[in-house]
Amino acid sequence: MNAVSKLSSKGQLVVPKEERDRLGWQPSDRIEFVPIPDGITLRALPRTRSGHSAQDVSARLRELVRYDGPYVTDKEISDAAAAAAADRYLRSCGR
Repeated sequence: MNAVSKLSSKGQLVVPKEERDRLGWQPSDRIEFVPIPDGITLRALPRTRSGHSAQDVSARLRELVRYDGPYVTDKEISDAAAAAAADRYLRSCGR
């Protein structure tokens, strides 16, 4: 028998436990909704090698790596990248 779930008033859908267990889906896994002609197919997006979602890893990195220095503008970043590229080019030409 197929598993059945009910859409909540908030648009939430519960994936039955048996199916989550069968598929190995865990809390915070990212699920992709893939359209098909008569509905959608659900597919889990790959986890990172650590077994954590990319979203979890990204949040943890933001906690660990904090930049407390001065604000850097987009122009300053762009200028620095252009200078580095020019320097690499000149070195590759033997100048």
